[in-house]
Amino acid sequence: MKPPGLSPLSPFRALFLVLVALLLVALAGGTPVAAAEGAESPAKPEGLQAETSVGSLDVAVDWDDVPGASHYLVRWRMAGPGNKLNPGRLVESSDTAITVNDIGEWLVRVEACNGEGCGSPTTLRFTVEPPPEPKPEPTPEPTPEPTPDPTPAPKPTPEAPRAPKQVPPEPATPTGLQADATAGSLDVAVDWDDVTGASHYLVRWRVAGPGNTLNEGVEAQSSDASITVDDDGEWVVRVEACNSVGCGSPATMRFAVEPAAEPTPEPTPERTPEPAPEPTPEPTPEPKPETKQAPPPDPTQEPHQERAADPRPGPTHQQTPE
Repeated sequence: MKPPGLSPLSPFRALFLVLVALLLVALAGGTPVAAAEGAESPAKPEGLQAETSVGSLDVAVDWDDVPGASHYLVRWRMAGPGNKLNPGRLVESSDTAITVNDIGEWLVRVEACNGEGCGSPTTLRFTVEPPPEPKPEPTPEPTPEPTPDPTPAPKPTPEAPRAPKQVPPEPATPTGLQADATAGSLDVAVDWDDVTGASHYLVRWRVAGPGNTLNEGVEAQSSDASITVDDDGEWVVRVEACNSVGCGSPATMRFAVEPAAEPTPEPTPERTPEPAPEPTPEPTPEPKPETKQAPPPDPTQEPHQERAADPRPGPTHQQTPE
């Protein structure tokens, strides 16, 4: 809220005041560095409020003035995990009007800023209600015919007021976290106990050891998931239970993926010795017929000479003894 009679300083006027202050310090014998050392960013805004109207997306945001602030940074986003703040807007006064995109739960954040930067932010959660349902137009009653006792039309029963929307709390930390890894396989089965109030779970993992960051992970609708790591070795898995409000504290577990076992070498079969060939029997020599020797010649008889045969063909001649 702005105190009466004061108006926020424009950026040009604030710059002019800073230059005057530096000039005064220089004339007094000081230095600009010494004067700037005492400057600091503004404090955290107080009294943050958001005023909404049923059926309207325009929201009036207001907070208390912060001493030393030259302007304010106002940003907002849809409530719930994964929703990021928009770029927002810079305002010079301690109030502004913003326009959200839809009905539901929203968060607004305000930071007080000056030439040294912006201080700690203040955050507020608010709800944009949908427009009321249109009331049905009353059916015109027909002109009653003159009867002795006309029957009056029944009066509509008023609708009961709606109960305020209950925001569930964030889920608790999962318990019973387990990781089942098979040697030689990079697929790991992760399991944990169901968490009351959780609509889904966020499962993330990384290589064990300092300096290794968690991956984007996967979203599981039940209390188990199958993940695939990049290599064997030591790993860390983290599980968070989540709902529409956000995610609770994570449960973490360290596990190991073993490499595949080396195959056992098959034994070399021994050669079957070939049977030695049987010796070939030697043939039995046949007995040679005995050769009869001629009797020695008789020295008392003269030798008898036979005439040699004529090789020329012709009539056969008988030999005449001499």
